[in-house]
Amino acid sequence: MRKSPFLILMIILVSGCTTNLAGSVVQDDIEISTPDIVCKDTDGGDVIDIQGAVTIEVKGEVWKTYNDECVNADSVMEYYCEDEAYISKKYDCDNACINGMCR
Repeated sequence: MRKSPFLILMIILVSGCTTNLAGSVVQDDIEISTPDIVCKDTDGGDVIDIQGAVTIEVKGEVWKTYNDECVNADSVMEYYCEDEAYISKKYDCDNACINGMCR
């Protein structure tokens, strides 16, 4: 079976670097920042009693959206931005989770 030179080149390139959501590429201990990645949160941050959404934009285009959501009847998965990256945290609600927020 013959391997494509393009596939081999891609494997070499990908194996030599990692990337994080904040837009930094790290290769051989050199970090290159990408200022074109923006994280936006509609509920203002780590707020569990308001249903919100986190949107990740890359160069002005929506890349991914995460909506705060009920994990079950008693817990919520809260998404918020921190340093242009998104964070997700599960919280237990005092009463109940309804429509992606604690009540």
